[in-house]
Formats: sequence, structure tokens, C-alpha cells
Amino acid sequence: MDIESSRSGAHGEPDAAAWVTVEEWGGSSGSALSRTAVLTASASSLASNRFGSRWGRIGSRVLGAFVPEGFPGSVTPDYVPFQMWDTLQGLSTYIRAMLSTQALLGAIGVGEKSATVIGATFQWFLRDLTGMLGGILFAFYQGSNLDSNAKMWRLVADFMNDL
Repeated sequence: MDIESSRSGAHGEPDAAAWVTVEEWGGSSGSALSRTAVLTASASSLASNRFGSRWGRIGSRVLGAFVPEGFPGSVTPDYVPFQMWDTLQGLSTYIRAMLSTQALLGAIGVGEKSATVIGATFQWFLRDLTGMLGGILFAFYQGSNLDSNAKMWRLVADFMNDL
């Protein structure tokens, strides 16, 4: 915050018309600073002025929740394309999971009058059990190799998850 005051008199004493201005600036060391508000006060009046539209301030706060502090100056130029592809991959994985769950529930008889709850529960249990056992066996055989090839195993995990 910047504070300025007007003074008069030979010894720097404030007179009756003294005023104080406080400016609020938004931004960080990695991005351009912008003035967001000015508050001016004197003995007889108080005035405030906000800069920018309300929607612009709301938009910048929403964007600030999803990008690193100091964006765009704090990231490399490939950050935005990476985030777009990563978001698309996450969205497609979510849609795939919804569709496969719907297909699985239909396959175990959910919605049919002849299906039993115990049968659907048992089939769901078998699906989870095979997934857990597969994860344990994979970690047993490849656990020491995960740290040295983290990028490769991230790619393999994404591929297997989508498959």
C-alpha cells in the first residue's frame, strides 16, 4: 500500500485540510501490478474509488484459483498447452469411467427384475478384488523401478486406466 499525505506549514505540521491517500495494488512479483482501489481521507471527508469492473475482479479471482501464483510470468511457455491437454485427458477419463460403470451395472443386471442384489454385489466385489490384486502384484514386481522411471510409469498408468 502506498500512503501519501499533504502537509503545509514551516515545520511539517498538518493543517486543517490534510488528507491521506491509500492505494491498493493487485498482483505479485511475477506479474504486472495494477491499481485496484484508492481510498482518500481528510478530516471532513472520505472517498473511495475501485478500478476495474466487478465481473473482471470476479473473473480474476476464479482464474487465480486455477493457475499458479504470478501467472503467466511464473510459468514456462508450455504450461498452458500442457494444462489444456491434461484437462482434456482428465475429462475423457471421467467420461470413460461413467460409461464403463453404466455398462458394468447393466451387465450385472441392475434394472432387470430377475437380477438379485447379492449377485450384483458379488460381481462388483470380484471386479474390485481383481483390481486390487493386480495392483499388489504390479507393485511387488515393479516397485523398485517406479522411482527411476516416473514419467514412463505415469504414461503407462494413464494408458492402462483409459484401456
